[in-house]
Amino acid sequence: MNVAIHKRLELAINASGLTDDQIRKKAEISKSRYHEIKKGDGHIKEHTLVRLCIALNISADWLLMGKGKMKGE
Repeated sequence: MNVAIHKRLELAINASGLTDDQIRKKAEISKSRYHEIKKGDGHIKEHTLVRLCIALNISADWLLMGKGKMKGE
């Protein structure tokens, strides 16, 4: 996973106020895959990124490119 995306994802997770279980359940991600994502291991499929953005209420533009604000409007 791209280092910049991983760092922004970490920021969003920490800012969300949600537990890991709440996030992974909202995003419909298995526990093992969620922990791989949190560690920055491997590639994240587009549909998984979309579900994470929705679960965390963050902007995909912010997550992927660092543009705009973190929180979705």
